[in-house]
Amino acid sequence: MKLDLLGLHVDSPIVHPHAANFRPPSWPPPPDWPPILNADGKPACLYRDPIWPLDVWAGTPCKLNFGDGRKSRGSARIDPANAEILRQCTTWFMYGPRGCRTAGSLKYKFWSIKPLFAICSQEGILASDLMRFDAVIDKVAQALARSVFGDVVSYLHDILDASELLGFCLLNQEGLARLNKLRPAHEREQTPYIPPRIWTYQLKRLRACMQDYIERKDRIEDCFRFCVEAYAARHGSLRAAMRSTADMKRIPTPFGNKPSTCSYTCIGPFKQTADRFGVTDLLERWTGPFTNEKSEKQIIKLSQYLDLVSKAGLAYLLNFSLMRIEEGYSLRSDCLVVEHDKTHGDIPMLVGATTKTDPDSDARWPVSKSAAIAIEAMKHIAALRMLCAHERDDLGITEEDKITPYLMSYQYEPWSRGKSKPYGTRPKPWSYQQLLSSYPRAIALAIARNLCMAD
Repeated sequence: MKLDLLGLHVDSPIVHPHAANFRPPSWPPPPDWPPILNADGKPACLYRDPIWPLDVWAGTPCKLNFGDGRKSRGSARIDPANAEILRQCTTWFMYGPRGCRTAGSLKYKFWSIKPLFAICSQEGILASDLMRFDAVIDKVAQALARSVFGDVVSYLHDILDASELLGFCLLNQEGLARLNKLRPAHEREQTPYIPPRIWTYQLKRLRACMQDYIERKDRIEDCFRFCVEAYAARHGSLRAAMRSTADMKRIPTPFGNKPSTCSYTCIGPFKQTADRFGVTDLLERWTGPFTNEKSEKQIIKLSQYLDLVSKAGLAYLLNFSLMRIEEGYSLRSDCLVVEHDKTHGDIPMLVGATTKTDPDSDARWPVSKSAAIAIEAMKHIAALRMLCAHERDDLGITEEDKITPYLMSYQYEPWSRGKSKPYGTRPKPWSYQQLLSSYPRAIALAIARNLCMAD
């Protein structure tokens, strides 16, 4: 292959012709070559790795799992030989003349075509020999999602067109024709609008959640600061408490549910602290009751509640602004501005970044005046978490982040597992199923209220 035909097309400030990953040194690339570099120019992964992290390009957790590493739940197993072919296809999607420009488009192509390699692994054949096995082609057709079937056929055509450069193809013209004949019928359906009663109801529930927080935000802050100080005292300093457990001697939590045999003072179960600051009923109302089980890490309930309020605030803003959820995750604490119009008076707007049609770092979305309650709650939570996050030097926190933190962030509390995630990498939006499983109490209350309204 003529290597000068290859070049990384991803639209990112860290991608340039002089970067070590701009062009592979050979084809196929050598196992120890880094296809992805982090913001510091260091390898984020090697070509041979079973997982390639795209976080630095996506700005949110985003990974490609080739399936030949440690088996993870929900991930298809792919044998090493087929995983190598999948790597070459993925590298072509990245570096070929029509290479992907965003991490999202690359992940979509990868996710769409990966089932083909999983089926070939199950059947004990190489993906490059698929054209010889009509029965396996039929199984591939059954494994492909209806919504991406046409796209997969297009990608396979692209690979066929580049077969002389790649040194292989997955399906020839006859194989593609057979696959295309098996394309299932797929009609896209979309509800044209949200019924007004449901829209009004969800806004009331979201506002009730935020209103509860605003009314007791001082108690929440006092409780939060007390817990942070307790961890700082236990570990010697807040900076020490913020280090991951891999970097420090494991020290028991100050809020243990059972008596500790160590020399450290134990404050007792977190529920006692919640009672002391008068927030127990608030936490239980939205996240469920304390179980008092010895294995329960009760203080996690405080972080869960902060997450719930932040997500409720974001949902509230999305309802009024019609911005995309990824744009909402990039809003900062100073995003609400009010412009005065001589005719219409004050016009509140959200200011943030958008990539829709044309990238714009100063886009505007008109919103309702009631959006202020969401900003107030989310801003307060963001400031609390920044108190902890800025104690770590490895999160990439800038002066702008300290002054105007993101409204949505990871759990950076000392007792949280997410405290080592880069601050600039935006959290991945939750699915509806995740919300149901994480906040069953809130959903149950919503259903109960909805039934009462129906009656």
